[in-house]
Amino acid sequence: MRAMAANDTCWESELAKLSQSAESRGIQLLTLSIEKEAVERLKGVVVQSGKLFNCSTFDLLCAHVWKISEITIGISEPNTKICLQFPVNCRNRLQPPLGSDFTGNAFVLASVSSTAKQLTEEPLEETIGKIQGAKEVLNNDYIKEYVKALENSSDKFLPSMRELTIVSDWLKFPFGALDFGWRNNEMILCGAALVGTPVPEACFLMPDLDQDRPGDFL
Repeated sequence: MRAMAANDTCWESELAKLSQSAESRGIQLLTLSIEKEAVERLKGVVVQSGKLFNCSTFDLLCAHVWKISEITIGISEPNTKICLQFPVNCRNRLQPPLGSDFTGNAFVLASVSSTAKQLTEEPLEETIGKIQGAKEVLNNDYIKEYVKALENSSDKFLPSMRELTIVSDWLKFPFGALDFGWRNNEMILCGAALVGTPVPEACFLMPDLDQDRPGDFL
């Protein structure tokens, strides 16, 4: 993330470049807001289905974004293999866990695969269950093999492709706690923060800092 003063036009040129890249492939970059009440209501519905013991806000929104993005893109072949990836914090999954004094990034990408037809037709709770299952397998051995694979690979990033969706969880990022010496920091960050993405198929989930919509999500 890069936060800039409200009168700084640098972010506009960066966003324009990203938009042009996406639009050339028929993808439009959008920022959408969803009400907290709607999220809580959907979480209750999927848990009441009896197929899930619990459901976090991330699990629900991640599954929803993946399904909606597939419906929107509309991959023509129903049996086309598609993939969802999302970063998972691995600090406490390592053995021994990383200490509280560790300040760097420590995450691996969890993956869920499906066919286009299966994803669009299955109930939301089934998609959520797959996301939860992908997180459960991220143990110490998985993380070590993941790191080893990265070290032995010449290409550290996946190419942009229509079959891939990446969802990043920023829901607990303390935007309101950041202090750049400005007034109304939350409003400035909400309007002036530009989140760069390596591929157009990426989605960032974060709290909506608009004071008119407290508790909502973007």
